Amino acid sequence: MEHTQYILFVSQGCIEGFKMKKKSTMPSISSEHSSFPEAADLPKDATVFDELDLFLETHHWRKAHTVVIVPTEEVSFRTLNFPFQDRKKIQQVLKFEVQNEVMGDAENLHYTYDIRMLPENKAQAHLYFIDQPYLDQLREVFDRYDIFLKDVVFAGHALFKMLPLFDNSRQYQVYVGADETFVNVVENRQLQTVKFFPTYLKSYLKELASLNPVDVETLSKAVGKADSDDPQLQYSISQKTVAILEELRIGLEQKFTKLIEEEIQRLCRQLNLFLRTSVWNEDAEVSISGIFSSIVIFNGKKFEPAPGAVTELVGLREEQWGILRELKHGGLHYLEKSEITFYSEKTSFGRFLLRKYYGVAVIGIILLLLTPAGWMGRFLLEQQRVQQMIERTDRLIEAKIQQLLPQETELSIQAAMVRLEEKIEKKQQLIENGKQFQKRDYKNLEMLSKLSQVMKQSAVFRVDRLEWSKDQFLMNGQVDSYDSLELLRTGLEELEEFKNHEFLINNTKTKEGIIYRISVRFDQTRS
Repeated sequence: MEHTQYILFVSQGCIEGFKMKKKSTMPSISSEHSSFPEAADLPKDATVFDELDLFLETHHWRKAHTVVIVPTEEVSFRTLNFPFQDRKKIQQVLKFEVQNEVMGDAENLHYTYDIRMLPENKAQAHLYFIDQPYLDQLREVFDRYDIFLKDVVFAGHALFKMLPLFDNSRQYQVYVGADETFVNVVENRQLQTVKFFPTYLKSYLKELASLNPVDVETLSKAVGKADSDDPQLQYSISQKTVAILEELRIGLEQKFTKLIEEEIQRLCRQLNLFLRTSVWNEDAEVSISGIFSSIVIFNGKKFEPAPGAVTELVGLREEQWGILRELKHGGLHYLEKSEITFYSEKTSFGRFLLRKYYGVAVIGIILLLLTPAGWMGRFLLEQQRVQQMIERTDRLIEAKIQQLLPQETELSIQAAMVRLEEKIEKKQQLIENGKQFQKRDYKNLEMLSKLSQVMKQSAVFRVDRLEWSKDQFLMNGQVDSYDSLELLRTGLEELEEFKNHEFLINNTKTKEGIIYRISVRFDQTRS
């Protein structure tokens, strides 16, 4: 028997998918579709759901199980650690812990999780959050076309499922696409974290592609309609106009080419910074994929722009953009249920009951015939369920008291409740103090954090004086060598607060090391 399934990637400006057919035990990709809705097809304020609606209408996709892949930027991540390995207890605790982990209204977020067992009787839960309204609108679009949502997963996990994994090894799966850029950190064949990097490469490329050469023939015809009987004058006007327009086009082309080069360099700096802050080791495996993967290279220690990266980008075809280019062969994994999913549609039988009235009627008659026996069985099951709930509640209360008051396990439930109320009042006071602290302006703390990151790059380092005001920045201290001083200066120059400002560095060599003085004057008239 042959089964059809769709795999669909949904991103603003990039809706693409392919159809898969499974006959017996041999899956295969039968056809592929891509859609990049033009402005003429949709209004200027069109949403990603409007683009999805146009895609489904254009390709006539109907009545099949569908795996939807959403961009990684739509998902946020958290990790919780537990001092026990009882999976059921962890699942019960999660819904309470989630309230403390998210900012804002938790009711507007939907989450899924992956529970992993650790040594020493510990466990870890990896949480993945997505906006609930986003899922609701996605469901509404598919309901209109009678399409069953099998899974909703994010692009980072889709890439993790597709690429090869290695035992006892740390892997960095780098995806550089037109739709988005992210890095999967994989350790011991498990997805540990995902880091998203926003870029403007796609928008710059579209602007560059729109700069078409001047059509001399069309322009000459337009000039020929001018109110002039002098053919030589008409020719002169058309030639000068062509020269001016061509000069403007070349100028804009050079501008966007420069922006693309700078964007590639910025992306490499972001990737290198992430490596330094994620416990990098030389034995780690690094793989680069995506339609833009050829613009960066990894030399074993850091990422660098690839030679001819801009020329490579301009030559790419738009219909190849999107993560499904990477998943075209690995997508066969999604014929089976994914362990990380934000949504799972009801079974086709349940959907049949909801949508087909005659099916409901048939099932209703069968239920009427079985009602007498069903009443008795239901009564017995209900009694058993109530007893089980009472026993489970007692165990949960005892476990919760042991978790919250590990040093006072002998307390009665009433005494434990009094003690918990006291702890809650203290925690509420701490929360209130925290909210008051959040209202403070702590730009200086942010500056100290950035300076700490710069200082980590140096060897022996000492700061005797640090001054930062709106007029100047001053720092005195001692380093062990001139190389460390140069590394400090380079790190400071890369900070946003010090860009385009003049550095003045004085240093004196002593027996103990290099005594330095760095000053930066903030000229308010400079950008």
